[in-house]
Amino acid sequence: MKKSHWVGLALALSVAVNLLVGGALLGRLLRPPPDPQPPMAWALRDLDPSVRETLRPQLRKRLSEAQPARRELRLALQSLGQALRQEPMDRDAASRALAQLRESGERYQAVLHESLLDILAELPAERREAAMRAAMRGKGGALLPGPGPRR
Repeated sequence: MKKSHWVGLALALSVAVNLLVGGALLGRLLRPPPDPQPPMAWALRDLDPSVRETLRPQLRKRLSEAQPARRELRLALQSLGQALRQEPMDRDAASRALAQLRESGERYQAVLHESLLDILAELPAERREAAMRAAMRGKGGALLPGPGPRR
């Protein structure tokens, strides 16, 4: 093959790769953000679809409380990470960040607990027991101390 053919082939290949990468990036940028999940939405996944649809609006009500609590929790985790990465480590900053993490975790966990009560109040006794077991083992244990599930 002549040199001009190789140059043309390389140019065509380069354009194709650029279009592919550009299209992927544009698609990612133009994709709408996913709907935020209400707190404890994962606890509904094993329920009958009709029960799930009945409970979903109640959980959506808690979304306005959960989003700021989640954001606060993420910021506390970031602050902790920054404090721990400093050289030398700033023990006081890390201690403050851990205190903020505990407080944020408690606020977020309170929202999770209220959401769980919303769910449990609507279930018959036999379903309530199964939902409680799921809540105790699911996503970091919504009823256990700590910052709760990651998002």
